[in-house]
Amino acid sequence: PGMLVTPESLDMHLAILKQHFEPVHLKEWLVRKKNGLPLPQKSVAITFDDGWADNYQYAFPLLKKHSIPATIFLVANLIDTNKTFWPERLVSIINTIAKKNTDIFNDDACTWLHELGVQYQFKSVPDMQELDEIITKAKCYTDEEINHLIDQLYNHAETSAETDILTWEQINEMKRTSLVEYGSHTNNHIRMLTDLSQNIIEDEIAGSKKILSAALNSDISLFCYPNGNTTPVAEKIVAENYLAACTTQTGWVKHDTPFHQLPRIGIHDDVSNTNNAFLARLSGWI
Repeated sequence: PGMLVTPESLDMHLAILKQHFEPVHLKEWLVRKKNGLPLPQKSVAITFDDGWADNYQYAFPLLKKHSIPATIFLVANLIDTNKTFWPERLVSIINTIAKKNTDIFNDDACTWLHELGVQYQFKSVPDMQELDEIITKAKCYTDEEINHLIDQLYNHAETSAETDILTWEQINEMKRTSLVEYGSHTNNHIRMLTDLSQNIIEDEIAGSKKILSAALNSDISLFCYPNGNTTPVAEKIVAENYLAACTTQTGWVKHDTPFHQLPRIGIHDDVSNTNNAFLARLSGWI
């Protein structure tokens, strides 16, 4: 519930937003602000992170139904591949082992899981809360380290992950309607941490812009930090390459909000599945 919105809730959200706000493309609002042009008194810009296929399957038809624009932040090197994000890979392999043979959890390849110090006992199928704790504590590793550890689990359990990322065909179909625009979410969804080399940071930030701009034949001027992590070096490179950048900080964008530190209001089903809950979330009450 903390990481999804059902189609039914999204349909309700869009209807409420259209009633109380003026929906705009995020880029449009920023360009107008930069050029000193008039702005709506109360506007709303919708964003989706990561480029999941369900953005096309469920969100896109609802955006068309309500004629509301949105921006999707894409992970360039995951598009049209069988790759996915490490939290989904980790959840998939833990569930597979729990259902297939929990004895695998006693193997050396799983030692690091036990060392996370989580409540889960690795003896049954974990629930959502247990999985969430595992993912949260696994973030103590770098993206390179965690992907290597998960690769070992997959090799040992002799299974593979299923992906559910947008294809270029789906991306271009949405682009042709002019309802959906795109921004960069790096090449590989690598968190901008202090131990990353500048070459990797530049490739993830500037390199992804080049890939997406060439593939979509349009300028990619917006960026979104994976997991909200950033460093001064990353912020400098982002500012050199993009008009603006979204964070995971909670709040409304105001007239004096720095373009490369845009806050957003995260909308998850557990805090927005009724009209009043959604409005309270927008107001900052919950």
